[in-house]
Amino acid sequence: MLRRFALIGVLALLSTLAIGVPANAATVLLSALGVSTPGHVTGSVSTDAAWVKLDLLYAGTDVILTDPLDSQLLPATGPVEFDFAAWGLSSVKVRATACDTQVSCTAVSATSGAVAPGKLFPTVSVSDEVLGPDEPDTQVSVSDPGGGGVLRASWATESYWLDVPGPTALPMGLEGQRNLVVERCRSQSQPLLCNSRVRVQLTVNRLAQGTANPPDTVADQDPDTIDAVVPFFGLDPLPAGTAVTIDWELLDEDDRAPVGVSGTATVETDAAGQVVVPMDFTGAPEYGYVIGGTISYVDPSVGATLTGPLQQFKTFSIFHHYYVQKERTFTVKARQFTRKWVARCSLVSKRTTHGFKGGLALKSGAKCGRHGWRNNGIELTYRLKLPALGYLDSAQLKAYGASAKTARRSIAKVSFIDGSDGGSSGFGKIGSRAGWHHGGNLYDVPAGAAVIWKVRVAAGDRYELRNFRVHASWTAIAD
Repeated sequence: MLRRFALIGVLALLSTLAIGVPANAATVLLSALGVSTPGHVTGSVSTDAAWVKLDLLYAGTDVILTDPLDSQLLPATGPVEFDFAAWGLSSVKVRATACDTQVSCTAVSATSGAVAPGKLFPTVSVSDEVLGPDEPDTQVSVSDPGGGGVLRASWATESYWLDVPGPTALPMGLEGQRNLVVERCRSQSQPLLCNSRVRVQLTVNRLAQGTANPPDTVADQDPDTIDAVVPFFGLDPLPAGTAVTIDWELLDEDDRAPVGVSGTATVETDAAGQVVVPMDFTGAPEYGYVIGGTISYVDPSVGATLTGPLQQFKTFSIFHHYYVQKERTFTVKARQFTRKWVARCSLVSKRTTHGFKGGLALKSGAKCGRHGWRNNGIELTYRLKLPALGYLDSAQLKAYGASAKTARRSIAKVSFIDGSDGGSSGFGKIGSRAGWHHGGNLYDVPAGAAVIWKVRVAAGDRYELRNFRVHASWTAIAD
C-alpha cells in the first residue's frame, strides 16, 4: 500500500513539471536597424510569441539614462516592422522582448547594437543680427520641413523654445557678440537630449563700453592744480572722429565711494578708435583712487546712442607734489670711527701691510694668546648722519678692506644699523681679498636720521680697512 502512494506522488510531480516548462520556448530575432530617414530608427523583429514589446534605449555616453525613451507593444502575427522617432538622440539601441499576452512578457529578449540616427538641420534666420538699445528682441524664423522633436535657441546662459512654424521673438538680455545656437531636442521635458545644431552670429549691444587707464601716479603740475590725461580703451569699434562723452568721478580705491571730484568731457576717437580725456583732480587728497562714471557715443553699427558705466581697470595714486629719485654717495675713512673697543690681547694700528692711506690694521690677539671675545675681540663703531632730503628708500654700505698680507685668510664682520630705531642688517662677513665688500642694506630710514655700522675682528684674525661708502637713495619733492 505504501509503495502505491509513493508511485502516485512521483507521477503527480512529473505532471506538474511538464506544465511549468513549455515544450517550445519563445524566440526573438531583431533584424538590422535602419537610420536612412533622418530622425527615425526602423527595423523588424521576428518571434514565435503572440506579442512583442519594443523599447528605444539611449546609448550615448554624455547622459546617463537607464529607462526606455519610448516603448511599443505590437501583435506578432508575422515579422513585426517598427519605427521609432529619435529626434535629438545621438546614439540609440532597440530592445525586443517576447510576450505571451499584452500584460505578460517572458525573459526572452534581444538588444541591437548602438546606431546613430540621421540628423535633419533646420534653416534659421534672424530679423536683425545687431541689436541696439531700441531693439529689445529679435525675431527668429525657422524653416524645418519634415523635422520633429522641439527646437531650442541658446544665447550664452539664456535659452528659449522656438515656435515651429512661425517666427519667435527672443528678448536678448546678455551683452556681447557670440553665436545664437539653435538645436533640435527630443522634448522640452528632456532638454539634455539635443543635437543638429545651427549657429547664427548675433550681436547684442545696448551698453557703451569703455575702460579708464590712468597713469600710476598723478601729481601737481603747479601749486594750484592736479591735471592728468587719461586714455580710455575697450570701446566698440568706432570710426576715427566719433564723439565720445565721458562723465567721470573719483572713487575711493577701498570702498568705491565718491570723493566729490568729477567732471564731463566730450572728445573724439583717434585713429585707433580710442579717446584721451583731460581730467582735473584738484581738490582730491593724496590717496589711491579709481575712475567711475558713464560713457556714451553713437555706435554706427547699431545706429543709436549707447550709454553705459565705465569699467574700472586699475587704481592710481594722487600726490600734491612731483617726486623725483635722488641718490648720493658718502665716503667715511677707516680712521673716522666714533667709538673703539679693543680687548687687552688685541691691537689697532695705523700701519697696514697694504699701505692703505688713512687705513687701520685690526690685529686680534696680537699681544697675548688668550682665547675668547673678551680677550682678543675688536669692535669699531661708525656713524653718519644723512641729510633730510626726503623719504629715504634705501641705503647700502660697502667697505674697502683686505686680510693682512701676513694672515691671508682673515676676515672681518660688519653690521649696518638704522640709528633711528635700531633696525640692523645683522653681522655679515667681508672677504679677505683687497677690494669693495658688501656690508648690508637698510630700508625706510626716516629723513635726517643717522646710520651706524660696526666692524668686528676676533679669533686671531688680522684685517685691514681703508674706507667705507654709504650709497643712499631718496624720494624727494622736485625743486
